[in-house]
Amino acid sequence: MNAANFKQELLKAKQKIQQGVQAFLTQPIHSAKGLQNLQQAHRELDAWILGGVMPIVSYRNALYMKNEIAGIEVDDAILSRYEHKNREEAAVLAVTIAKATIDEMVSFVDGFYLITPFHRVEIMQQIIAHIQQMDD
Repeated sequence: MNAANFKQELLKAKQKIQQGVQAFLTQPIHSAKGLQNLQQAHRELDAWILGGVMPIVSYRNALYMKNEIAGIEVDDAILSRYEHKNREEAAVLAVTIAKATIDEMVSFVDGFYLITPFHRVEIMQQIIAHIQQMDD
């Protein structure tokens, strides 16, 4: 969803479907562009899409994801929200942002897969509870 040339990646995905692929996993989405691409993929692909959720746990973590991990894009607006946050404040923010992102993605995915950052299980428990409440 965060590919530099998303149109080309979408074309490749369509070719994969023709070869029998039935599902795709997105990279974690931390940008408006990624969400827009997800919406387009949902419209155009006849396959299951599982949305990636990887909470950002600190300003340093956000910078690393933004600058060092290919395929992950972090909006500057999200990055700036982590600035000057301590560990506890950043954990609350991580859950808040992840829940909001899930709420935005839910109409365009068939499910979610979660990536636990730095063994921060307590953060993931809150996010899982949010997803479970959506199913009720």
